[in-house]
Amino acid sequence: MSVARWIPLGLLAATAAAGVGWWLHAAQAGVRREQLRLLRHEHAELVAAKAENRQLRAAQPSSQELQSLRADHAALLQLRDELAALQVSIQAQAREAAAMPIIPADQWQNLGRITARATIETALWAAAHNDLTTLAQTLAFAPDLQPKVDAFFSGLPENVRTQYGTASRLIAAHLRRDLPHASMQILGQVARDDTESEFVVRLRNSDGLSKDVPMALHHTVDGWVVMVPPRTVQVIANEIGTTRAAAD
Repeated sequence: MSVARWIPLGLLAATAAAGVGWWLHAAQAGVRREQLRLLRHEHAELVAAKAENRQLRAAQPSSQELQSLRADHAALLQLRDELAALQVSIQAQAREAAAMPIIPADQWQNLGRITARATIETALWAAAHNDLTTLAQTLAFAPDLQPKVDAFFSGLPENVRTQYGTASRLIAAHLRRDLPHASMQILGQVARDDTESEFVVRLRNSDGLSKDVPMALHHTVDGWVVMVPPRTVQVIANEIGTTRAAAD
């Protein structure tokens, strides 16, 4: 017979109860440790949040500082407005300084195309004297516009092409009719670089009526030329097309 049979049942029960009690105690201790860890973590987060809040409060400007910042902002806006007004005034003064005297048509000369201003006067002189060859030499078209002008001229009747010889002479003939020929005055100039310059030219007719004409000039190896705007070419093309349609 085994010795285990003689172990009292009460002793077994007590041993089991002690084991269960130890396990429960260990489990409860583990739970308390986890709760303590969580509390410490939450406490650390709370401390960090309070510190950050204090920093943010310290960084906020006081009411006096805020008022001062608003005043500085208003002063900055006023300064910007004053600078913008000053810039407009300076530009107006520059235009006045750049403006040339009024030159009557009987004083216009063929000055060649060595300078941009000389080219403008030469073009106007040629228009006033119906010198289409010289006027055509002062005109040019943008690279993307030139093929369209050539194609339009090629599509005209032979007698028209023979009459003008080139597309530039045809455009020149139509331009000269719309240019007042009593006097001219260059009001202002904006030089983009050494090869590009823009002008505003005031032209007057014999009745004293004036028209301000913007002119963009480009420097080439042969001298300065006046760039004909695409819209001007289109207007002339439409006019020629209408005239041809009416004739047919």
